Amino acid sequence: MIEEKSCLEKVEEGLSQFWREYGRSSLIKGLHTEITIEPRFFINGILNTEIAELLVEVYLSKVPRADLESGKVTVDEGGLSIKDESGNLVAKVSNPRIISQFAERLGL
Repeated sequence: MIEEKSCLEKVEEGLSQFWREYGRSSLIKGLHTEITIEPRFFINGILNTEIAELLVEVYLSKVPRADLESGKVTVDEGGLSIKDESGNLVAKVSNPRIISQFAERLGL
């Protein structure tokens, strides 16, 4: 009988795959073994800040200019805001490095 994975296990599996693709993963090679170092994705039930920042960076690297024009992504003196289709705030970014990378990419 196949045991079904919990929602948390599925999220962690997805984050692990995301980390391998976009993160700064480390590979330790031994004589007969290879070990990939991954961060803990959740610390005390909260998403690891390094993972959260990487998620935002990757999302913003793929945001089209149309999302900026429609107001889904806004940049102001308070930082950068990401909203869903209903206009509800999803994330607020205050990291100056992430904001400047986004602004440079879109020529703001």
